[in-house]
Amino acid sequence: MKEWIPIIILFFLFFSLQAQIQQAELTIGSIGSIGNAIIQTSDGGFAVAGTTSYGAGGADFYIVKIDNYGNLQWTRTVGGNNNEEARSIVQANDGSYVIAGPTYSYGAGNSDFYIVKLDNYGNLEWARTLGDSWYDEANSVIQTSDGNFVISGYSSTVSTAEFYIAKFDGSGNIIWNKILAGGATYTAYSATPTKDGGFIVVGSGNGYFCSVKFDINDNIQWVKYSGTGSGDDTVSVIQNKDKGYTLVGRTYSPFYGGGKSALIVNTYTRMIVYSSSNLMKLEI
Repeated sequence: MKEWIPIIILFFLFFSLQAQIQQAELTIGSIGSIGNAIIQTSDGGFAVAGTTSYGAGGADFYIVKIDNYGNLQWTRTVGGNNNEEARSIVQANDGSYVIAGPTYSYGAGNSDFYIVKLDNYGNLEWARTLGDSWYDEANSVIQTSDGNFVISGYSSTVSTAEFYIAKFDGSGNIIWNKILAGGATYTAYSATPTKDGGFIVVGSGNGYFCSVKFDINDNIQWVKYSGTGSGDDTVSVIQNKDKGYTLVGRTYSPFYGGGKSALIVNTYTRMIVYSSSNLMKLEI
């Protein structure tokens, strides 16, 4: 049985007047607590989302709020009798928090999307599930330019996995959900709003980096593939100042490091590979 260390958060607080760096370390939770995501909040503090064994079931959503000095302000667990894992968190325009991940306690299938909203003080406002009778897992949540929320992940059956993307309003009502299928294995790992009011979702598509761009009206503008096709996953994306995109992920291609996992940075015009076994740089 795996044993997990408590969540440990390191804060580097910069004081320009004193020209020094102050480090504060805060340990939260007990054995079985894992931190998956952190954001800086509008008050200058931080919010952390993850999972903990201290809750209603085997593992629950665990949300921690701390101030900018590292002082604990509040914690919240949300979940049922089985397992939940908070994988992504965003602070909404009204100061509340929306958290997403999978649940094995609620919903229609073996696992479902689990979306939770907390107010600024950590009180539960609502919780929603989305999925069918198989496996559906949420990996990312963002707030879009219209004030709503896009949750992305995957939906799978016995033989396939597909991009699964859904949009909810601030009250937890579903606006739409889309399954994007193109083959045997598709998983959305991350999303980010774009400067034109739309958003981009990235992940893996049949062994390639896969990126799907939506416009401000939630229509698909384009789908792009890049990478080696040998087990490439995009795990994060940002939009550049020139309105292009930079992706980071991993590959298991034998071309990069003899089949071992490597870090990929891809700007669509240049690919930089940092192998875990042999550090290298490749530009295309």
